[in-house]
Amino acid sequence: MALALALTTAWDERHASADSVSCGINEITFTTGGFFGNKEPSINSDGTRIAFVSDHDLTGGNADGAREIFLFDTTANSFTQVTNTTNPPLDFGNQDPSINGDGTRIAFESNRDLTGGNADGNIEIFLYDTTTNSFTQVTNTTGGGNEFPVLSGDGTRIAFESNRDLTGGNADGNVEIFLFDMTTNSFTQVTNTTGGGNEFASINNDGTRIAFRSDRDLTGDNADGNLEIFLYDTTTSRLTQVTSTSGGFNDTPAINGDGTHIAFVSDRFPAGNPDGNSEIFLFNSTTGGIAQITFTTVGFNTRPKINSDGTRIAFRSDRDFTGGNADGNDEIFLYDTTSNNFTQVTNTTAGGNEFPVISSDGMRIAFTSDKFSNIGNADGNLEIFLAACLFPAPPPPATFADLLISQSADKSTVKQGDTLTYTITVKNFGPDSAIGSVINDTLSSGVTFVSAHANKGSFAAPPVGQTGTVSWNLGNLQSGDQEAAQIEVTVSIRGKSTITNTAAASSSTTDPNPGNNSSSLTTTVQRGGKK
Repeated sequence: MALALALTTAWDERHASADSVSCGINEITFTTGGFFGNKEPSINSDGTRIAFVSDHDLTGGNADGAREIFLFDTTANSFTQVTNTTNPPLDFGNQDPSINGDGTRIAFESNRDLTGGNADGNIEIFLYDTTTNSFTQVTNTTGGGNEFPVLSGDGTRIAFESNRDLTGGNADGNVEIFLFDMTTNSFTQVTNTTGGGNEFASINNDGTRIAFRSDRDLTGDNADGNLEIFLYDTTTSRLTQVTSTSGGFNDTPAINGDGTHIAFVSDRFPAGNPDGNSEIFLFNSTTGGIAQITFTTVGFNTRPKINSDGTRIAFRSDRDFTGGNADGNDEIFLYDTTSNNFTQVTNTTAGGNEFPVISSDGMRIAFTSDKFSNIGNADGNLEIFLAACLFPAPPPPATFADLLISQSADKSTVKQGDTLTYTITVKNFGPDSAIGSVINDTLSSGVTFVSAHANKGSFAAPPVGQTGTVSWNLGNLQSGDQEAAQIEVTVSIRGKSTITNTAAASSSTTDPNPGNNSSSLTTTVQRGGKK
């Protein structure tokens, strides 16, 4: 099924850095030498666990320098060696770990015999459970390979690419996208093509949506065999072609938690990218629109990773988005869709910062780097780092309280010397609480104050026998609540006249309807009374 696309260019190159966002960087691994180094980090939802590959002896269990899967726990500041195998440094070994949301499961690929089921040393998909310290061999094939697994946030599904015939639908051995469901212990062949390839799967939190790239005509809209982004929905078994371009490429998709947003790299979309530079784009499946995030000339922007709610994208670039990368070094950047701002996470010279991965809340980014001699990497070895970013607290949501004030009196006509009692009523029609409500009742100059009473609040009033303003400090008035106060006065004027009492309500909460915040009541004074 094809999807109609719209390219939105509201986000442009004039982004300023969010000055209030600051990222502190910690070095996770401290090693020297080695051939492979420390690479391929994967981070869990809250950023407290990082799975990665290393050929170093981080725990005392890898003296032979094999490529092993390790797990780092930031809360305990400790490493766990997940795999413990023997293989030469240049051998494939164990690679491409993907950790689930709570950090208890790690999917990865390996040509080692971790369970007794891979004696032929084929590249297979494995799953490690930290709670039971056990391995599951997901695929069991001969020849070819099963690679690049990605684990759903809930840890129940693994998407990967394979040229093996896992379901009886890939006899030609083409590279296809597959899905393994641990709850049913079953495989689904997502793509079924001949020639070309389907690669770089990314899976959402519950494993119901998979984004990937392909040069095949999966929906009838890619006859030219261009490299496009596709989206597969497991609940409907429907394929959607996200991009539809000619020439160039669309690559490395990263899908967010609910599967509604996909960040990817493209050198297409001439409406916003006429020079065909490698840029970061964001697809919104709700609107069907594609927004261009980066607008640069030459250089590159690559490896996007998106957080759970789709508001933050970490990526690698040699461009200067914030004024801090004039030397064009490979740096890690963070883009915030809510503020339309870039933050330069790393700031180094020469060398490189690569493979960023982002936590669900977008506040932690793990990456690899051969820089940061100032915090422990003087030898420039390839290490794992973790950036923790502090964002300004969002402003509180706007609140509104519609206060209505009304009043009545116990007499419609009075004479000098009479006692008159006003009842002042205030009601909050909401939708929010009226914070710090105050009602100011301005007495007529023809009356003097006697007393004030209410079930709630306090009063500030003129002395008895004098006129002035009675302030009723009501405090907070919840939405839908109503309160009343009685103000007693003595009529001080004589002869035919009128007296007017005016009451006005206010609070620190914005009132969307100020026209009903005041009330005036006029009473007739008859001739007679005291002489």
